[in-house]
Amino acid sequence: MKKIIPFKNVDEAIEALDNGGRFYNLFAKEDDGKISASEVGKLAGVFVDNQQLVLYFDIAAAHLSAVEKDLVVSKMTANMQKTYVKYTTDRSDISDSFHTIAVSRNVIVEGAPTLVDSKSELVGFIMVPIMVGKVMIFSLVPITEQYDVYELRGGVSTGNSFPVAHAAAKEKLQPKNMLIGGVMKELRSSKEEKIPTRKFLEILYIVE
Repeated sequence: MKKIIPFKNVDEAIEALDNGGRFYNLFAKEDDGKISASEVGKLAGVFVDNQQLVLYFDIAAAHLSAVEKDLVVSKMTANMQKTYVKYTTDRSDISDSFHTIAVSRNVIVEGAPTLVDSKSELVGFIMVPIMVGKVMIFSLVPITEQYDVYELRGGVSTGNSFPVAHAAAKEKLQPKNMLIGGVMKELRSSKEEKIPTRKFLEILYIVE
């Protein structure tokens, strides 16, 4: 999970993103008027995950207007624009429809997360890859072994809540309002459950 300081305006966004990429990105040039995937990746701290760099851009541009954001997108290379369309981000709130967002989708949501313990009804089991010799297998483990799990609640009028989580760390999220960017993942209620019926949002970026 990484804390993001959003762009204040179009000029700041373009200046930050049109950065030439890393030293081995030979076809990306700083201040050439074109924003490539490698340049977004450099700013996001992402190397090969196109979906994550799109999520980074969307949450970093969260304070820009739709017109301003479109202007920045127009500066992207053709390939980066295709990547952006492919991994477009859902902007939502914790409502009844939030549960219908498809697994593997990028999501940005606002709310105040509350840390839950391992006995909460919000926790469950996730599938993780494990190497056995030279063979990779998947095993079900409690989500709390891999993540810090939080409850993100909707407005008082809805009473809805949803589990969100980020990789276990010493620094916990504070129970204050923030913008959360993540990817929708599957969550099983028990090891006996064959097909996942629940979901959680894996947190990758926050704006406090």
